[in-house]
Amino acid sequence: MNEKKFQSVIKDLLAELNISQEQFAKSIGTTQGTVSKWLNGSQEPRYCQLQKMAIKYNLDTDRILGLTKY
Repeated sequence: MNEKKFQSVIKDLLAELNISQEQFAKSIGTTQGTVSKWLNGSQEPRYCQLQKMAIKYNLDTDRILGLTKY
């Protein structure tokens, strides 16, 4: 399995969507500071935040978690 760290997945997603951390955070109902913590690895998202990402951006949760290649 090609596992990828969550931080890398989110960083790639932000680049792909061409949005800022702040825009991403607002779109899923969290703060830019929280997204920053995800990106530096000091915090991981809660289940409800993963759900919001998947729904808002029509993503498979395996992709968000870095479990599948995309």
